[in-house]
Amino acid sequence: MMDYTLSSLFRRKGRHLMLLATYTIVIFIPASAVFFAAALQDEANALLDGAPDITIQRIIAGRQVFVPVDYADRLHAIRGIRSARTRLWAYYVNPVNGSRYTIMVPPDFSYADDEIVVGEGVMRTWDAIEGRRLFFTAHDRSGILLNVVTTLETDTGLVSSDLILMSESSFRRVSGLPPGFAADIVVTVRNIREVPTIAAKITHILPETVPILKTDLLQTYQAAFDRRSGIAVVLFFGTLLAFLVFAGDRALAMSGEEIYEIGVLKALGWDTSDILSMKFWESAVMSLTAFTAGIVSAYLHTFQMSAPLFAGILKGWSVLYPRFDLPPKIDAGDVSLLFLMSVVPYTLATVIPAWRTATLPPDEALRSR
Repeated sequence: MMDYTLSSLFRRKGRHLMLLATYTIVIFIPASAVFFAAALQDEANALLDGAPDITIQRIIAGRQVFVPVDYADRLHAIRGIRSARTRLWAYYVNPVNGSRYTIMVPPDFSYADDEIVVGEGVMRTWDAIEGRRLFFTAHDRSGILLNVVTTLETDTGLVSSDLILMSESSFRRVSGLPPGFAADIVVTVRNIREVPTIAAKITHILPETVPILKTDLLQTYQAAFDRRSGIAVVLFFGTLLAFLVFAGDRALAMSGEEIYEIGVLKALGWDTSDILSMKFWESAVMSLTAFTAGIVSAYLHTFQMSAPLFAGILKGWSVLYPRFDLPPKIDAGDVSLLFLMSVVPYTLATVIPAWRTATLPPDEALRSR
């Protein structure tokens, strides 16, 4: 029976190849979106594991404002805090290309005031470059030339593609952040279970600040990736639905040649169960081949080519698309859902009309040609 099924597929190879290609694309598109979103979310969660337990921002009139540096010293009075330090970071909008970069002063910056360390996306997108020097427009509209001494490794592109590290004096000149103030304060605690209690104590000592917990950041990233991946899947769900309609229409409207073939098989002694088994294996070979090809193509597209079709939607950067290899992350639940949404409906759409035809008397089926 399997030999006859395979020979039947090859007899109509033109139509079946076109159907197989369409079916593979329908599997490939949502699988790529799901794989990319899951891997990107997993990478972001891994990076956030090293984030500070509490980030403190100063809010006045509903907006974030500068934090006095002595606020960090006042926090050491709270028991349970391991460390509290200020951070210097800001956004810099390049007036030439309009893209936004992150400038920051790391605690261990050991280069000169006119030297900087940049991410891969900075060198790729910055327009005003003189050799290894970048031209900045300071907050007072004066010009600054800073020398690039090294580039951050590309495997950290998720967080460093738009990053520019510089000295404190250069940072304050570019950003306009006055001395004695910082962007925010980061806190690490000794016992992770005491984070909510310590956050409440921080708001009591510094009532105009808002503590942001690491768990809050994880939930925000989770919601953001879920929304972005949902957009991608919804955009292509119509494609899947259209294919299922196409497959059902094709199956319900069996050609006269197919009905005649079933009539011949019935006349040769095949019973209804044999014909249903043959049609089931025919649809199973088609759907499983397309499903496997679609999943493999989605895997290669996502983890070998960095998913160029979905990077712009799911990463969220405007022009600084980081180039980095995502570690493979495939959820068995996602694959099972794709299987149920594609293979099962197509198989049913093929077997049901075959059963209707197989119940016809052989002479009536033979007259259909």
